[in-house]
Amino acid sequence: MSANKNDSRPDGADNCTWVTIELPLAPADALAFCHDIEQLLRLNPYLEIYALQEAPGPFQPGKQYHLHALNEMTGIEHDLDLTLTQLGNDVLSLRYSQGARQALEIRALAPGQDRKQQQAGCRLTLREHYDTSAPSEVLEKEVDRGIVRWGSAIHKHLRGQRRWGWLPGYRTLRRFWLSMPPRHRRIGRLLIWIGVAEFIFFLFILAVFCLETRAAPWNAGG
Repeated sequence: MSANKNDSRPDGADNCTWVTIELPLAPADALAFCHDIEQLLRLNPYLEIYALQEAPGPFQPGKQYHLHALNEMTGIEHDLDLTLTQLGNDVLSLRYSQGARQALEIRALAPGQDRKQQQAGCRLTLREHYDTSAPSEVLEKEVDRGIVRWGSAIHKHLRGQRRWGWLPGYRTLRRFWLSMPPRHRRIGRLLIWIGVAEFIFFLFILAVFCLETRAAPWNAGG
């Protein structure tokens, strides 16, 4: 699996930012994963969600969500509605109720026949469309340049589910992890790495101590 910005510009790219990731999933399965809108948004490493309310009803065009969140990348606090406007076998779209950012479009497409792959998969593309008639200073402030990191986070999450999802409690732990604000996740990740480094250092000191003890004169034979 790999996460990367698509080399070819998608249609309508002049008014959008986008990222494409390659997944070892059928297009329908990849898009079904995106039906969990809350999980999808929480995977954005720069979006701190204060509240997300989902309107009752089936997942179909017209379904609404209310989002109150802070985009750490742009510094803008959002309090808006999201409306599902398009849903198909390979695409879904969410319309934003306010701001220069107009819609989020997600497409899951099978790779071209000329691509040599060892397993079936798909390309999942996230595109955020913007109102190009908005003032340039507004666009400069609102354009989210963290979408590539968002795509990478989705890729990493699905890779982890594929590799470790069979472990008891793994999915529950992931849900708890994603419920934390992004900055808390970054702090937690840093503390985990510090703990791992300290444990490795402890093992190193213990190994040196054991070697020195064995080499001590009172332990020498004869």
